[in-house]
Amino acid sequence: MAMEMAMANFREPGQWSVVIPVLNEVELLGGLLAQLQDVAELIVVDGGSSDGSCELALLMGAKLLRCSCANRGAQLAHGAGQARGSHLFFVHADARLPAGWCGLLAACLEQPGVSAAAFRLRVQAAGWRLRLLEFFVHVRSSWRELPYGDQGLAITKQTYGLVGGFQPIPLMEDLDLVQRLKKLGSVDLSRWPDWADAVPGFQQQRIHNCSVPEFHATQQQRWHMPDAYKTMDIAEHVLSLCQSDAALQRCGTELMLYQERGLFDLLRYLAYLVDVMRQNAIIWGVGRGSSVASHVLYLMGVHRVDSLYYNLDIHEFLR
Repeated sequence: MAMEMAMANFREPGQWSVVIPVLNEVELLGGLLAQLQDVAELIVVDGGSSDGSCELALLMGAKLLRCSCANRGAQLAHGAGQARGSHLFFVHADARLPAGWCGLLAACLEQPGVSAAAFRLRVQAAGWRLRLLEFFVHVRSSWRELPYGDQGLAITKQTYGLVGGFQPIPLMEDLDLVQRLKKLGSVDLSRWPDWADAVPGFQQQRIHNCSVPEFHATQQQRWHMPDAYKTMDIAEHVLSLCQSDAALQRCGTELMLYQERGLFDLLRYLAYLVDVMRQNAIIWGVGRGSSVASHVLYLMGVHRVDSLYYNLDIHEFLR
């Protein structure tokens, strides 16, 4: 029973220490940090950034460590040395994780004879060359058990200590560690969840002869809020909050994207929700972390990350 409880525990993000090495990653870092807001310990190790990466990490609740020079091996080693969790996950700032990432990795680490786990590589951009790249990386990762650092690496702190951890080398630090891990056990490769598995209720909607877009269109008409919010000119409201030409231009672009997706009623509801929470002194935080890329939501008070200051791409949120 104790063993079952231990296994169940590290299937939850609250049991993991995550270590991210950075060097001038401000445009990419926010999206990853947003996905990791519920981990037990979020550690960003900076190698000398000058673009606001450190400030963004602190703003989004990470523990910031600094290295005297840009050396990814040294940064990862420093972060691991400060980590308190029993399970460690090392990941690069440009990565994006699947829903339930820690459960997928935990399932790998629970297998007998497994020393570490990584994800299968997926590149978001289109093109046959990238699909070919994904294929060859998968072959290397699964057949030779040599994942790249871009695929993340999950390991128990005990195993990390047994193999000596990351060495202070600027490149190929991932290969160096994985080769030592293979002497203890296999390096397992987790898969991204299938679309139908990742979206609860997707199959049930099809059973009722209702496509997902049709279902969304129906639900968008069922907002429970006062009439004053239902009829408000949300675009005018947002634009009135802008204090600069840059903010006006950015919000104008975003509002067109929201309108194209039929999300103005959602913005109206968020305006109502924020007002209610402020009136009742309720503390809140964002549920989908990538929303920090929206300047509209920042001005409305949904979150406190200025996407203009940190140059966050709205398409991180509205894809």
